[in-house]
Amino acid sequence: MNFRYLRIAIFTLCMLFSINIFAVEGVPALIPQPVKFQRLPGSFKISKTTKLIAAPANKEIAELFAAMIKVPTGFTLSHASGEFQPFS
Repeated sequence: MNFRYLRIAIFTLCMLFSINIFAVEGVPALIPQPVKFQRLPGSFKISKTTKLIAAPANKEIAELFAAMIKVPTGFTLSHASGEFQPFS
């Protein structure tokens, strides 16, 4: 057996276990942990028509997220540059 893969598997399991240990009850395990969390009614769904809008400085992060979400969903999310517009 290749010990490199075994070490990676053990490391991954340890990381997943530690995330569950430090999660606050009722708050999703998020990294970085938010200063404040408020659960509101409603939901957020990603579909093939979802668009990512990121500040120009965060373009690479938006592209990385789009690539990561494509694997489990099969969606190719489009992304554009823009600035945050709070909901009114």
